[in-house]
Amino acid sequence: MGPLVPARTRRRWKARLASAARQLAHLLAHHDDESVAKLARVVGFDDTRHDLVELFIAVRVLGVHALEDIAATVHVLEPGIRLM
Repeated sequence: MGPLVPARTRRRWKARLASAARQLAHLLAHHDDESVAKLARVVGFDDTRHDLVELFIAVRVLGVHALEDIAATVHVLEPGIRLM
């Protein structure tokens, strides 16, 4: 089992994942990889970040297999924006 994450941090991550994916979808819609850009454009403005994660994992864009893969991609594109 990995290190324990404080309850407050888990609540913050869950709240971010439940928030609108609008900013992330916009960022990813301008990605150099056209498959990423197309998929990001599928995400609606009212979809959550969790919805975006589920879609990327289901389609396996850029070899994404987990939340960490998407978080790393977002960080490389725009270091100040967090997925969760």
